[in-house]
Amino acid sequence: EKLLLGTRNGLFLWDERSQSLSEVYTFPKQKLHARIVDICVDRRDHVWLATFDKGLIRLIPKPDGQWQSKSYYERPRPQLNDPKVFRVFEDSKGQIWAGTESLGLSYYVESEDRFITYGKNMADESALKSNSIWEIYEDAVGRMYLGTNNQGIFVYDPFALNFNHVDE
Repeated sequence: EKLLLGTRNGLFLWDERSQSLSEVYTFPKQKLHARIVDICVDRRDHVWLATFDKGLIRLIPKPDGQWQSKSYYERPRPQLNDPKVFRVFEDSKGQIWAGTESLGLSYYVESEDRFITYGKNMADESALKSNSIWEIYEDAVGRMYLGTNNQGIFVYDPFALNFNHVDE
């Protein structure tokens, strides 16, 4: 069995059989100490890294065994302009979602290589009431459960396109 481990210096692979640790990807010098807080390997074997201070990073495998990295925070025009991404999640349809500290919930539109973000809107009853998303979970029918830092739990219904607060 193999296990991906995120550290503040990069991504490593633990091989249980050989009891060995190998480097998968290390951050360039200007990105050292990126503090990986969540890892998602999607259906195409792209590795998504949620980091505490460098935003969301995608590692795309190359034929030579190396990785092409793509930052969605550090670009001339950032696609996901929050350095603190707490969760990255692939749903049952293959959609990538990111929970951030200050932007809310974002999903990746691959055909446009961009993120669409649902942020806090206190005036709209069917909107998200927190921009700090710490946890993402999908149930069997496709609803997304969102754990927030300061407003409890919300459920996103992709069919109705709305958010509902879970009352205690």
